[in-house]
Order: sequence, then C-alpha cells, then structure tokens
Amino acid sequence: MSQVQAEDPDLGGNGEIVYEIQKPNSTNEELPFDIDPKNGYIFLLERPLPKLQYTLLVEASDQPSNPSERRYSLAVVQIDVVKAGAAHTPEFIGSPYEFWVGTHVGVGTSVGQVKVYHLDPKYTVYDLLHSYYEGVPFAIEARTGIIAVVDELLKYSRTTYEFEAYVTDSRHTLTTNVTIHVVDPLESVSETRRDPLELKVMENAGGAVVANLRTLLADSLRDAKSTEFLLANYEARDKFAISADGTIYTLKPLDREEKDQ
Repeated sequence: MSQVQAEDPDLGGNGEIVYEIQKPNSTNEELPFDIDPKNGYIFLLERPLPKLQYTLLVEASDQPSNPSERRYSLAVVQIDVVKAGAAHTPEFIGSPYEFWVGTHVGVGTSVGQVKVYHLDPKYTVYDLLHSYYEGVPFAIEARTGIIAVVDELLKYSRTTYEFEAYVTDSRHTLTTNVTIHVVDPLESVSETRRDPLELKVMENAGGAVVANLRTLLADSLRDAKSTEFLLANYEARDKFAISADGTIYTLKPLDREEKDQ
C-alpha cells in the first residue's frame, strides 16, 4: 500500500530499524492498518474502510544490544480514503497558511510547508509570488513546497509578509494566500533586550518538561498571568510544545546525535 523509511548509518544492531504503528491511547478504536516491522510497508487489515481519513503515528527504533540505549523517531502518516476510479479535485491542505519565524533564526531554517492533495508529485511545481520591490528573505522549494529563510531577516524592516502560493502540475493550477510573521522572541515588553535563555533537557525523553517560561520571565512581564506563549521557530514545532501556563515540554524523544541545539 505505502511505505515509510528511516535511516540509521550505525553498524550492527544500532543500524537495524524496526517499525511499529503506535496504538491510539484516547480511544478504543482499532486501526484497520498494520506495518511490516522490517521494511516499513503499511498494509490494510480490513475493508471497506469506515472513515475517509486516518492519521497513523509510525515509530522507528534501532536495536542496540543494550535496550536502554535504544533511539526512536516518529513519523505522522496521513491516509486519505478515495473511491476507486473517482475524479478528485486538487486542493490545498490547511490553507490559507500563516507562519511565524523568529528574527534571529539562521539562513536555511524551514518556516513551513505548502501541501496539495491530488496533484501528480512528479510534475508538481511550487512558487511564491509577491509584490515587494525590495525583495524578501523567503523562498519556496519548487518540488516540496517547503518555505525557508534565504537571507538574514535582520536586513529587512517588515514584520509581516503577504504571499500568493502558486502550484501547478501542468494540468491543474492552484493559488492560495500565505502570511509570514517575523517576530522577535528576545524582545521584552520593557523594550530592553535580554540575553537568550539556555535550557537543557535529557535526550530520548518524550513528554519531558524543559522549563516554565512564565516563571523564568516573570521579572520582565507586565502581566505574567495573561501572557501567551508561542513557538516562533516552525522547525521546532514537531519536537516541542508550550502549554497555556508557559511550560515547554518535548513532544517526542530527542536524539542528540541528530541535533544538539
């Protein structure tokens, strides 16, 4: 049916990957899919399928001799159920798009991704249109739809950019709006710049508490109770979350060898 693939350059068991679909915790629903633990192929267990859309969480893990050293990676797989032979109209997933990015992120940082249903990926091309004569610090990758930072954001004075995302596969053409906000996460309400906070968390710990921002920033917040927090770095949103009380925690185990900051 479909396949997920993970890579691990280690030798022996450390490089052997096993795949598993995580069972839903919140419901008693049995998923009508399973996965081959060795090659990552997802296959049907039953039909017909009662729902039109399924979201699977596929976990990949290596197999070291010491189980405590096992590392994990998680992939979100979206499955759309369509009628055989039916015509499907291409459409954007989750549009219109709105992204936030911090002023101090480096060139190459991913801001977000434009995604489309029912276009032939072999021929799909993305473009990002705008009318800013001074240019913009963002660009979209023509084949994947990933929007990234391509120039230093501090060179530009705008804090909000309005784009038109354009995508075509030669047979179909779609457009939608994309808004990118440039925010300064280091700017306090007292208009003084504070040094970046350096936080630490143990690797391989999913759901681990990193810190409470409301407590750490209490001295510079006019009203700590009413302050809202958000993750401006889009790249980090699949690894971290911030609760309403300002607590940062990990969404899944982190691999220090993959990224240490």
